[in-house]
Amino acid sequence: MTQMKKTNIIIVLLMAGFTQAQQKISLNELIQISTESNFQNSVNDVQVRKAELDRDGTAEIPKTGVFVENEDFQPSNPDGIWKVGIAQEIPWPGLNKARKNYMEQLLTTHKMNREAIQAVIKRDVKKAYYELWYLQDKKNLFLQLDSIYKNMFDAATVRYNVGDVAELDKISAEVKYKEIQAFLKQVDKDILLQQQELMLLTNQPVFYLPDENALEKISDSESLTSNIHPSLLVQKQNIEVSQSMIEVQKNTNKPDFSARVFSQTYLGMDDPVTGFSVSVAFPLFGLKSMKNKFKALETDVELQRAELKWQELNLDNQKNQAMTQLEKEQIMLDFYEESGLKQAESIIKASTLSYRSGEISFAELSQFMAQAISIKQNYLDALNLYNQSMIEYQYLTNQN
Repeated sequence: MTQMKKTNIIIVLLMAGFTQAQQKISLNELIQISTESNFQNSVNDVQVRKAELDRDGTAEIPKTGVFVENEDFQPSNPDGIWKVGIAQEIPWPGLNKARKNYMEQLLTTHKMNREAIQAVIKRDVKKAYYELWYLQDKKNLFLQLDSIYKNMFDAATVRYNVGDVAELDKISAEVKYKEIQAFLKQVDKDILLQQQELMLLTNQPVFYLPDENALEKISDSESLTSNIHPSLLVQKQNIEVSQSMIEVQKNTNKPDFSARVFSQTYLGMDDPVTGFSVSVAFPLFGLKSMKNKFKALETDVELQRAELKWQELNLDNQKNQAMTQLEKEQIMLDFYEESGLKQAESIIKASTLSYRSGEISFAELSQFMAQAISIKQNYLDALNLYNQSMIEYQYLTNQN
């Protein structure tokens, strides 16, 4: 979503005088809201209704004509023979049936596209939700740092005032403290961006937030099986649409019929003439053009089949890449979960105690703290990347 769209959402809310507190919500609840309220569903609903109306209106009967004609002029009868009647053209019987089948196939395509739309919505909601969850944990990490550096800054100020440490330690502590505050402001803006993304996806003017629990790793228990992706089903249906159009063209090339009925009764004749005529129109001219149209439609079927083959190959490749990415990110997660996080906690505790007891300087403490916090932040980054990749993999394997 572009920044302009996000800005427009905020402007609309402000113009409406809307104020909304942060609302905690679970992922399942958010998915349910988005799959029901997302604007793409409304667009699809209109497409389905239009396709239904098009299908119901396929039985086209040409307009009925009314004619008045005069013929059979003779020297002995210069007035000729006046006739009044009606004329009706009748298309080939199979044409309307072929057209209706074509419209039925289009209707099926729009209905099947609903599943493809829902899959994309669920994927995007999951990505935004887990990104928001990650940012919330990142903010909590910075809040811990803010508290730590605030205490250190206060301690450095006291020790500087009594002449226990140099002014450089006090300045360094103040810089780190203010830097963390700047990071917190940045994270708040990132959180707002994700909330705006969820506003668009849910079509709801609510600032959602994830649960308070720590960011969790998405389970891969369901990733062992794979279902046919809805986008492939839609493309297979596109082949049916193209094939049904061939049947329409076949019946369009068939003969057309016309009938006429006339009478002199309405002209007040004493001995009125009444009659009828039936004719058949064959496509004698333009046969080459009809043949080329038919070949073009056959080529379109081949094109749709080639597109399906490409989508299948591309999807398989994306799944393989997503799995490789997951395996790569799992390596770093294993390190952090097995030893990295424990070491970070140990570094924080030991360095803080050493600083307070005067065993190390603030510069040394900052180095230890930076190392420990870097480990924690890198773990969060790795976990977020893993989750985002897992969401994409589950989407590609239709595990939503």
